[in-house]
Amino acid sequence: MGEVAPGGAANEPDVPAGGSVARQERAAGLWRIRYALTVASITAVVGLVMAAVLAVLGFPHLEHKPLSTSQLLDVVKLVLGTVAGVGVVAAGSG
Repeated sequence: MGEVAPGGAANEPDVPAGGSVARQERAAGLWRIRYALTVASITAVVGLVMAAVLAVLGFPHLEHKPLSTSQLLDVVKLVLGTVAGVGVVAAGSG
């Protein structure tokens, strides 16, 4: 049996998933490794797809001139869409 710590909590040894360690991870808001690896893999695939699109386009270079308002808004839309997509994936895997 586990000893009782000064704070009153029992010192339990590590136990397999489904035991007290899993409950502690959920209580702390931690993701299970399967979900974390899924999110990381999807993020890596999205990055590779974006690199492939840039390669197909011939790696266009931006000149040192200010962006027009419509171009700036397009960049903002792209960034917000990407962040929303990652958020949906993260929310769906949790």
